[in-house]
Amino acid sequence: MVSSPIIYTKGISEAAYLRRREEEPTYSQIRDPEFQRLILFENGQQISGDLKLPYGSIKASLPDNKILVKIKPSEMEEDVNRYGFYQLVKK
Repeated sequence: MVSSPIIYTKGISEAAYLRRREEEPTYSQIRDPEFQRLILFENGQQISGDLKLPYGSIKASLPDNKILVKIKPSEMEEDVNRYGFYQLVKK
């Protein structure tokens, strides 16, 4: 059984951060799915490197090896936020 993952935000250089802030004044890497990662553990041992989700941002680690992901909005404006569940399984 896979333990709860560690969810973290990958660092960004000051130059890259300032460049993004010029493009988008409210930019924050903490909210940027591009920098969100997770690491999996089993029986106290790390069993993965940095894993990036295919889309969206990680919002919570849940029981039964599941994580809640807020799905990136589409190009179309929507009045709702979409979420999805991933279940972590060992192959």
